[in-house]
Formats: sequence, structure tokens, C-alpha cells
Amino acid sequence: PATPYTFTVRATLTDASLGLVVSVSGLSGIIHDGDAGPNAIDGSHFLDVDTAAGTKDVIYTITNKGAATITMTADPVTLSGTHAADFSVQAQPATLVLAEYETTTFTLRFNPSADGDREGTVTIAHNGTDNPFTYDIRGTGTSPAPEISVTGLGVDIADGDTTPVTTDDTDFGSVAVGSTDENTFTITNGAAGTLILSGIPAVKISGQTSHFTLVQDADDTTIANAGTATFIIEFAPLSAGVKTATVTIYNNDVTEGEFTFAIQGTGTGSV
Repeated sequence: PATPYTFTVRATLTDASLGLVVSVSGLSGIIHDGDAGPNAIDGSHFLDVDTAAGTKDVIYTITNKGAATITMTADPVTLSGTHAADFSVQAQPATLVLAEYETTTFTLRFNPSADGDREGTVTIAHNGTDNPFTYDIRGTGTSPAPEISVTGLGVDIADGDTTPVTTDDTDFGSVAVGSTDENTFTITNGAAGTLILSGIPAVKISGQTSHFTLVQDADDTTIANAGTATFIIEFAPLSAGVKTATVTIYNNDVTEGEFTFAIQGTGTGSV
């Protein structure tokens, strides 16, 4: 009898459909079709961008991972969604026809119009079976906070300081009645957000105001990061004795929006 002859048949099935995979140039993340979870790893989340003056660009790479050639329409990348206007296509794909494993890139820009999360959807039109390729994008508009500080003679004056001393010029020392003494103070913004002095005048004096006068208001009320403004207070005692007042600077610092400190001087002698 014939000896049975056995053999194994193996076949490789090739998917000739067109696949489209988008990845971020220089990052390890892969964005899948229909991805609704933006994240920083694949560049679909632009993270924080300054609402007032910031933009952020991300370059994405389109790779044809199918066996057949992909053909994209002219200007294939479009944007839609709730905050689509906060995103823009800075550069469309330069190559619209991709053979297997060929790549091309496009660039998106995030320019937030308001603080908070801003969202949109990217659509890439092509002739594959998964047309169109879509994924969600997100970015967060932020307004960096300012940080106010005030110095006299180069020495920091604490917000809420109630103990005037001569080392920071909050104590004008002894001044004869009928004479005057002027001290200059400096306001500094120590953070990225713009510091805005909102009072009119920007610097206010309360208390024994007949002895203290603001002879020069802050010379700038919109102070950029590391910027400064100065103001000058005059002590002109009308009578002998210790005179006191409070300086108040209203501003947009979140934690020190009403910056105050005490000043004093001592009148000596008599008219």
C-alpha cells in the first residue's frame, strides 16, 4: 500500500487595504484612528500655552503602513470641534501620494483664545478603507500669575508689614517740623504674568495723611516680568511726635492683591 505523505500548507495573507498611522516627529507615541484621548506623549495634547501671547507648534508624521499606495486629497488636514478656531494647520502634507512605508509631515499650531481646556478634532482625508483618519487634540490656555514685591533701599518690605524700620525706608526717622524728607520705593514683578496696578492713584496713603504725601505715583502701572515701577512719598511733619500711615497698592497678584505696609516718621521741634 502507498505510504501516506503528509505536508503542511502555509500561506501568508497580505492585507492590500490602505492603512494610515499618524505619529509625532521626535516622540514615541502613536496616534490611532479615532483616538479620543489626547496626551502629551504623542503630541495630541499641546499642554499649557500662555493665552495672552503664546503659541505652540507640533509636527506630525503620516506613515502609510498598508500595502497599497495612499492618495490624499489636496489640503487633506482639516480641523473641527468646539474650539477649532484655537488650532490651525500651519503646514499641509508636502507629499500627497505615499507608497508603502513612505512618510510625510504636517504642522498644527495651538493659539488659545481663552484660559482653560480647548479642544478640537483633526481629520485627514485619503483614499483608504479607514477614510477619514481622525483624532482629537487638546491644549490648555493659561494666564501666568504676576508676583508683586516692594523694596525700600533695596530691602524687601513684607506685605502687611506693621513695623516700620529705617533699613527699608518705611521709617523716615526724625524730621524737623517745617522740613521734609522724601523716600523712594520700588515695585517689582517677579513672575511671568503681567503685574497690573489697578488703583487710582496706583499707590494710596491712609492714616495721618496731613503729614505724608504721595509726591510721585508709580511711574508704570503695567509691569512685565522683572520690570519695576517707582513711587516717592514725602514726610513733612506739621507737629512734633510720631506720625503713622499705611501704604496700599491694589494689583492683580492673586495672593497679594491688596499689598499694604506701614510707614512712620517723627516730627521734632515746633513751628
